[in-house]
Amino acid sequence: MNTAFVDGFLVPFGGSPLNASIAISVIASVFAWLIFTRLRLVPNWRDVLKYAWSVKLILVACALSAIEAALPFVPELYMVPRGLFALLTLAIAFAALFARFVAQRSISGGKQQ
Repeated sequence: MNTAFVDGFLVPFGGSPLNASIAISVIASVFAWLIFTRLRLVPNWRDVLKYAWSVKLILVACALSAIEAALPFVPELYMVPRGLFALLTLAIAFAALFARFVAQRSISGGKQQ
């Protein structure tokens, strides 16, 4: 896929920012349709949100990703090797995927098989 920066926006399809905004609108519409028509919360979603290790690890991955995005704006931190936060984010995301399949007493009611 060809991409280019136009007025500070990453523009896919080699087109204009209008094409990029149309693509983003389509993607957002598909996600909204999935959320409101197909996806249902688990009955104990509050417990999952509070206690699940996968959720905690995903939040850490989000924080690392935000730090990586902010690095260019903090010149004092340029000594951090390029790609370090991306690598850490990848490792944490895989740990979150693994944690999603591990039974946790505080969420699954102590039912471990």
